[in-house]
Amino acid sequence: MKKFFLFLLLVPAMLVQAQTEITCAQAREYALSVGAEGELYNGGATYVVQGYVTSIQTAWSSPYKNVTFWMADTKDGGKVIEAYRCVAGTQADAPNLGALVRVTGQLTKFGQTPEFAKGCTCEIIDNGEPPINLGPKTIAEFISLANTKDTCILTGVVTNIANTQYGNFYIDDNTGTAYVYGLSNFTSYGIEEGDTVTVAGVYTLYNSTHEVVGARYISHKKPAEAWVPVPKTISEFIALNDGKRYILRGVVSNITDHTYGRFTLTDETADIIVWGIDKNEDGNAFAFNASDISEGDTLSITGIYQLYNSKNEVTSAHYISHVHPASSGQAGTLRICAQNLENYYYNYSESSRPDYNDAEGFRTKTVKIVNAMLGIDADIYAFCEVEAKPIVLQQLADSMNAHAGVAGRYAAVSDGIDYMWYDGISDNQIKSGFIYRTDKVATVGSNTGAVSYGYYSRTMRIQTFRQLSNNEKLIVSMNHFKAKDSSSDQGEAQRQTNANNLVSAVGNLTADPDILILGDLNCEYGEAPITTIVNAGFEEQLLKYNSSAWSHCYGGGELIDHVLANVSMAAQIVNAHVEHICAYKCNSAVSSDQSWSDHDPYVIDINLGNSAPTALEMVQIEPQARKEIRHGQLIIIRGGEAFTVTGQRVY
Repeated sequence: MKKFFLFLLLVPAMLVQAQTEITCAQAREYALSVGAEGELYNGGATYVVQGYVTSIQTAWSSPYKNVTFWMADTKDGGKVIEAYRCVAGTQADAPNLGALVRVTGQLTKFGQTPEFAKGCTCEIIDNGEPPINLGPKTIAEFISLANTKDTCILTGVVTNIANTQYGNFYIDDNTGTAYVYGLSNFTSYGIEEGDTVTVAGVYTLYNSTHEVVGARYISHKKPAEAWVPVPKTISEFIALNDGKRYILRGVVSNITDHTYGRFTLTDETADIIVWGIDKNEDGNAFAFNASDISEGDTLSITGIYQLYNSKNEVTSAHYISHVHPASSGQAGTLRICAQNLENYYYNYSESSRPDYNDAEGFRTKTVKIVNAMLGIDADIYAFCEVEAKPIVLQQLADSMNAHAGVAGRYAAVSDGIDYMWYDGISDNQIKSGFIYRTDKVATVGSNTGAVSYGYYSRTMRIQTFRQLSNNEKLIVSMNHFKAKDSSSDQGEAQRQTNANNLVSAVGNLTADPDILILGDLNCEYGEAPITTIVNAGFEEQLLKYNSSAWSHCYGGGELIDHVLANVSMAAQIVNAHVEHICAYKCNSAVSSDQSWSDHDPYVIDINLGNSAPTALEMVQIEPQARKEIRHGQLIIIRGGEAFTVTGQRVY
């Protein structure tokens, strides 16, 4: 009895002595050196390894209170040693992908897999959740990333649940299929086959299977609520005839029923009958007769194909967006579209819009923007109130490419700005920027975005573009002035500073004489900041083509977004108008669930290089006449008309 008692006392001492600290690489070497599968290395001695979690093999299991993961000595070190069924009493005790941990246990191998044997324990040193650093992706885009170790957001239909216990299932979004390997607490979410699920995770390739590992749940919808179609031409839509929902975009004609929305939709490939629109893409009821959809509009919808009485039709159509043709009937050879996107935050949790402040909302907002912008079909897009990370505009351009079905058609202008709200720079969270169509225009020189307004750290965006068809150039400035507030001057002093610095900046431009100033200037025509720009030789174009134009709603429609062109630029503009598809508070045809911003987009059509001011051989220059000198050319603005003077400059 005495000897037995001494043995019990000695066992803990022996175990303590055997807890040797080694690296992941050493643990792998030791485990693979055992003679037979399941044999414990060094007689079952205990080892301690500190490393990073590089892959979640099996997510935390509620019934078994354990998790299986791979470790390495570095964050990007790959699968070095596996912690098999590591004890984790609660989900909070289970490490996240990228966590720094200390694993204690015995070493063995299963086949040729080196591992800590079942029952090992884990101490989490740093369990910081990896950032979702690449935002929403289609599955095809996700697969193309290969092993970047970046966390993406994916949305797809659950096609097959392989294991409910561990949360293993397949998702499909019509661009590809991925296998979600291990979604913690899977059963608690009530996910079923046919549901549309949104998850975040990292790509890996395992035995030719494209997998999502380290998956985190974001949201899911039942089939009746799901919205995951992809764009198709009408001819592709007809040929597929597979019962799935797709995006269609075309021109409306032959409206036969204004109550239910029955008409013909035509694109460059074919035409098809739309047999009624009953909902928008959010699942809410849509009243076609209460909208302002007219023949000639470009309309984006989703729908399912049916053949009825030998006619190709779209059934169960859902509204996305629509845009009107240019009111003047002149489209021009170059089209520019500009809009305030109202806090288009890649870090969507910081969005001020409660309907867009999560991953699903951000995706919905992105889809609405993309389809409306593609419907407008501009060559240059200028945006403000975009989160100040380079990735945000690039992601939007990528989404436009994916929905247009043409790789590389759209590109974002790189500006080098990289800051977020949570970087501690609370006044720097938003910026302006450009996306352009690469087969229509090219950038010339660098974006001069470092020009400060003198208010906060926001900067004006100035970029020269060249039209590829004729090599003509223009300079576009996208701006966002100080908003009105509750102060005594409502921020007018700051807006005046903005205007002064903008006029000074464009006055120093030499890349091209044609200058276009755009943006949310947060003041109406006639207010001092706008007058400053007008007095510098710029003319308001939206009011020129529509004297009652408005772009934003605050009590009533107001024009605080502006298109201001200098004399040579104005002579080449053939139309400027607002597309009323967002500012729902002032437009009964637009409901709040169809809107992604509190500002409407506005469109400028230009025949670049196609017009010039009238030339005179001689002109009397009165003292009160306004003069503008560009590149040795004297332009006289007199009596509402513009004239050029050629020859030697006279002072």
